[in-house]
Parts: sequence; C-alpha cells; structure tokens
Amino acid sequence: NEKNKSTNFIIKKPKKDPQLEAKELWREAQKSPSNAQHLLLKAIETYPKLTGARLQLIAFAISNKKIELAQSVLNQGLSIQPLNADLIEWKARLLIADNQLSTALHWLTKIQPKMIKHISYYGLLAGVYSKQKQYKKALPIYQSLSTFQPKNGAWLLGLAIAQQKSGATSAARFSYEKALQADSLTSRARQFIQQQLNSMVP
Repeated sequence: NEKNKSTNFIIKKPKKDPQLEAKELWREAQKSPSNAQHLLLKAIETYPKLTGARLQLIAFAISNKKIELAQSVLNQGLSIQPLNADLIEWKARLLIADNQLSTALHWLTKIQPKMIKHISYYGLLAGVYSKQKQYKKALPIYQSLSTFQPKNGAWLLGLAIAQQKSGATSAARFSYEKALQADSLTSRARQFIQQQLNSMVP
C-alpha cells in the first residue's frame, strides 16, 4: 500500500498555471462562438485579471442584449482593476445608454489614459461634455482627437459644434467645412452641417 501511495504521488500531474489555463479557454472561445459565453466565463473565473477575455465577454453579452450579465462581469472587473481605461469606458457606455450622464462623466474623469491608445474613450468623454452643454471642456478634447484623426467626421463635427457654442464662429465654419469633406458622416449629419453653414453666412 505504501508503495502504491508513493507511485500515485509521483505520477500526479502538476497543477496548471491559472493564467495559462484561462488563456487556453479564451482561445477556445474564439473558435467556438456557440459556446463562447460559457468558455469566457470559465476563463475569467480561472484568472480574473484576464482583461481581454472579460472585455470580449462584456461585448458579447451586450450584443446579445444580456445587459445584467454585462454589468455583473464589468463590475467584478472594476473591483479588481478600478483604474482600467477599457473597463471604465464600458461602464460609461452602459451609463450613457441608461441616460445617466453625470455618473458616466464621474467615471470618465477618474483617470487620464494616453489619448493615442484610447481614442474612443476621449471621444466618449467629449460627447458627454457636449450633451451636458459643457462645450468649453469638450472643445480641447475634440481639437486633440481631430489632430490624431484629421479625417474623422465625428470629431470634426463635435469640434465645430463646440466652437460654435463657445462663440468661435469663424473657427466653427472652418471645422464644419472640413467635416463635410471627411469620412463616415451620415446624410443626416451632412444636412445638419449644411444648415449650420447656411446660417453662418454674413
């Protein structure tokens, strides 16, 4: 018996590293969309700091209208990594969807991540400032975003509106004209820009 016990001890498999095991589950989730939710949940349960898998699960849950699951996964992530910019951005998006703009602003102003790595984060922040009519705070953010992505119509339009509302009419006219030449604007946005330009004619 003693000999058997010793043999069992020797052949026992070493315990898997939780981070590696979680990454394996995450990889499996990419290959198996029908089982993705289960695999991603298992991955972040195995290694809660695997932020990529957590973000993918949040996006998956939201796209499948499982908002409570998204919020639960997100809040758990924020309790572990309270200053993670990607998690904060998702938190703000859910709050904005629920029309909780002040709370969204509270979250977005907690940190100042590098803009070059978090363009959409700052686009969201500028958008919330604009919705709250804090145009003077939105303006420098839109200026920076337009510098990083000079052909992005959304940033140029946001900049033009912030300039116009802040009384910088000639700068706003220039930004509206640039926005008209930019990418990805809807026909409704183009119509709005044209109306604003027509109203600015001296």
